[in-house]
Amino acid sequence: MQANSIILMVVFSLCGILLGLIGHHIRKKQAIESIMLPGLVLRNVKDKKALATFVGNNLSSMGFISLLIGGSILLLPTVKMIVLLMFLVALIAICIRLIVGLRKFKSS
Repeated sequence: MQANSIILMVVFSLCGILLGLIGHHIRKKQAIESIMLPGLVLRNVKDKKALATFVGNNLSSMGFISLLIGGSILLLPTVKMIVLLMFLVALIAICIRLIVGLRKFKSS
């Protein structure tokens, strides 16, 4: 295994663990003050509990996908770039879903 593959695996795995822990914290503790997303004003949120659950679940999903990326780099070195690209597309899709989904929590 090459040194770059090990570094990539460690970086994606640590990011996945960090995202998972942050998502779990936001979801379980209802810590909406920890949420800093573009276009989100917390005083204009109508359902704070649902927002914390939504953001926490999305961050946990992003963390899980990052862990999968790290594992795939280790387990599938021959198709590393294809798998990495697929997982990164999924990661970007969840990020976009998170930002677009914030609209339903804003009060008029």
